[in-house]
Amino acid sequence: MITYLDIIKGIHTGRICSERDFDLRVFAPKLKEALKAHEIKYDPEEPVPDDDGLADDLWSAAMDFYRNVGTYCLDTERIVQFDENEIAQTLKTAPREFTFGEEKQRKLLTQRRPEDRTPPWCFLGAGGAAVSSEENLLRLVQGYASIPVINSLTSPALTTVDGMRIVGGSPLEMYGAIRAVGLARQALSRAGKPGLPIMNCISTASSAIADFDGFRRFNKLLLQRLIDVSYGHDIGTSQASLACTAVHGIHNRWHDLVEGGIRHDD
Repeated sequence: MITYLDIIKGIHTGRICSERDFDLRVFAPKLKEALKAHEIKYDPEEPVPDDDGLADDLWSAAMDFYRNVGTYCLDTERIVQFDENEIAQTLKTAPREFTFGEEKQRKLLTQRRPEDRTPPWCFLGAGGAAVSSEENLLRLVQGYASIPVINSLTSPALTTVDGMRIVGGSPLEMYGAIRAVGLARQALSRAGKPGLPIMNCISTASSAIADFDGFRRFNKLLLQRLIDVSYGHDIGTSQASLACTAVHGIHNRWHDLVEGGIRHDD
């Protein structure tokens, strides 16, 4: 099984490649090769296909693509690659369900398969979009939280604090991240759903340290980090993002994160 330390080692020992070369000479050509090899084409007459064969082809293409491309670390400029067995084993042992939220808003998010009758998880919100004022953030979050079918939401980002524009990497960014989380929680209480989980990263934060400052355990903000590890690329990461993964994971009782892989402990 791939461990957290295996990934850390890879971002310092993997093949060196500039970001431009990764985009133009690795990512794009390998994607085209995978699509061509598995004959995957978009059919405008069938925007929502239900072909089981196509699903199998997409799976195979994705496995081939990721095996050949790997994950790119933006700040060390190295490519971390895994073989097919490592990828398959990691997918096989990945968690199938999580519990998010608190009290009346505490619910189970489960894996859904094709033709599954389990109702979909409704993840609604502003998608981390910037807002011009704290009052707008309050109104947006309260409005989304008031939608009856909502299970979780994504909070918008503040651009100013007390009239001062937030600058990334500054103390004001950390202060703004904390303020944004506090405002979002206030809005949830106004909507009568104080335990509703906020499941995007702290959108006001552009740095790892500000993410930590705004983090609050029961927000379960780690989900986005753990799923896409802050992909600047579709399959890119950074050392700061991996640090966030470790801290958020340990904070939420993901045992064996460092010792032997990722496994859910609830």
